[in-house]
Amino acid sequence: GRWHSLRVRPYLTLDNKVDGAVLVLLDIDALKRNERAVGESEAQYRAMFDATSVGVSECDSTTGRLLRINERFGHILGYTTVELLGKTFLELSHPEDSPGDWDNYFSLVRGDIPLFEIEKRLIRKNGTSAWTHISINLVRDVAGYPLRAVAIVLDLAARMRTEEALRASKERGRLATDATGVGGGGWGCVRARAQ
Repeated sequence: GRWHSLRVRPYLTLDNKVDGAVLVLLDIDALKRNERAVGESEAQYRAMFDATSVGVSECDSTTGRLLRINERFGHILGYTTVELLGKTFLELSHPEDSPGDWDNYFSLVRGDIPLFEIEKRLIRKNGTSAWTHISINLVRDVAGYPLRAVAIVLDLAARMRTEEALRASKERGRLATDATGVGGGGWGCVRARAQ
């Protein structure tokens, strides 16, 4: 079936007496299909936003204030979602990593670049640093005006631990090599014969 809207109004004469009814029947099937499509699209977006293994945030495109975040983003930084709302990425950024951020962001807003990615430290609630890989893109209106920024935040803690373990292992190997006098990256072998 199709969707219709029926409006009924009294038909009034010049002396303001009801002399019948005015019926208006509108075909609103296309409107209902669009509403359904928008609802499905919003449900899909919510599912992708909330049920992902990476942090996701939406920010005001002019101030950088967090408007919406998923739980994973809060978990990376040790905050609840409510505690993070209203904070800015600048507030959460490590001071040493911040200077170039705005240049990249303004290039994105101007349309010079379609998105930008950066590895940077964010500050956790407890004051420690969280290494992250962040991809930032803009959602624009039909005229191209930036509405909001969407950031995908990948927690690099596991990678950083692996890299640190590898550095420590290399250092132990270097110290062992220095202590034994065996160099060149290989093991020295001595051949002895029993006599």
